[in-house]
Amino acid sequence: MTGSDCVRVLADEILKGQNFCLSEPLSYPGIVIVPIVKVNETLHEKRKLSRTTLTEYVHKVIVGSLPRNTCGVFILDSLGDVVAFKLHMTISKFWERISFVERLVVEHYKDTRKPISKDSATARAFAFLMKLKIEGPKGIMSSKSDYFAVSRTEPVGALGESNDLLESTAAVLYAAGR
Repeated sequence: MTGSDCVRVLADEILKGQNFCLSEPLSYPGIVIVPIVKVNETLHEKRKLSRTTLTEYVHKVIVGSLPRNTCGVFILDSLGDVVAFKLHMTISKFWERISFVERLVVEHYKDTRKPISKDSATARAFAFLMKLKIEGPKGIMSSKSDYFAVSRTEPVGALGESNDLLESTAAVLYAAGR
């Protein structure tokens, strides 16, 4: 079993909506964020979000608007292209590493651009997941500068069933190169 197999199982899991599901998109000028939430689970401890050199607006308003049970996000630009897909298997790990999301929001936030609609953003996130489920990472890579990584908790050779694939995945990251 490979990292590609893990990603396919994970995409299927999000599409089923039993353990993970897409939440209501957050729309801002030039960018839409589609949160991926863990069903029936929230971050129990109130944690101060990491401070970065990025604007207070991004930190307080945009990141602060994410649901408390967010464990991943899709970030789409004003053209509707997925510029990033980040998912951690635990809510706490996502929030510990929120600075990546903050940087992407600042990079793509443009006051002069209208965001795509929330319905369109959700549809594009579903299409991305379907392509990922059917074709694996190769199906979503559109240029040589795109980045895709799967962080594992166990060696690849030690896996068997699809449940093991899901449990052995720690995080998935896709970032479109420009």
